Amino acid sequence: RGSPRIRHAGEACIPYTLPLMERRKILLDADVGIDDAIAMLHPAGRSDVELIAVGSIHGNIPSDLAAANARRFVTEDKVDVIFGANLTPTSAAITPIAFDAKTAQVSGAPVPPQGDKESIIFRLPQGFKVMSHAVVEHMKKQGVKTVGFLGYTDAYGEGWLKDFTPIAEKAGIKVIAAERFARTDTSVTAQALKLVAANPDAMLIVASGSGAAMPHKGIVERNFKGKIYQTHGAASKDLMRVG
Repeated sequence: RGSPRIRHAGEACIPYTLPLMERRKILLDADVGIDDAIAMLHPAGRSDVELIAVGSIHGNIPSDLAAANARRFVTEDKVDVIFGANLTPTSAAITPIAFDAKTAQVSGAPVPPQGDKESIIFRLPQGFKVMSHAVVEHMKKQGVKTVGFLGYTDAYGEGWLKDFTPIAEKAGIKVIAAERFARTDTSVTAQALKLVAANPDAMLIVASGSGAAMPHKGIVERNFKGKIYQTHGAASKDLMRVG
């Protein structure tokens, strides 16, 4: 076999020589940061895997474009596995396409339950319920009885609210106010005013990366003095840099 071309997110192509033995084909989706570069080394070094391409669906594109990319992967590239995406909305958009093509999907996001499509999806991060239990346990220890919720309008925010609420209620903690915002919003002043007026013991902000800094600041700037909780999607160097 020759030296096929591998495309990576920057559209640069490099040759990669394959051995004669047949190997399982995979496509790696990543935003090509340091952590993703390390992840690439694993399949690239396996004798039973053929890393045919590295794409960048990620979460920085609309869900419909992520779906179009996934459809091309299964119809034109005939991949066996789709790695992606890294954010919940785009990853959820890929799932039905992967399911219809009987192609496995490894999601870098905690996609909510997908019904009969669960057989093809494998999630890398912890699910909302797992993390909700941890947050609720800490809230109990801190004496929190009421919570204000400020989260994304998409599947990440709604998934958290759906799973967190019953777990919190079982622990005697009530969500007394819930507000949403879009990932592209530049202010949450109106939402923050409503939440602070509700006077909860704590706030739960459901956002990701650097995008979690803006709502956090908005709550603090409205003179909220209670505890503010973030989710595992917010943990990043970007959040610390911006916040």
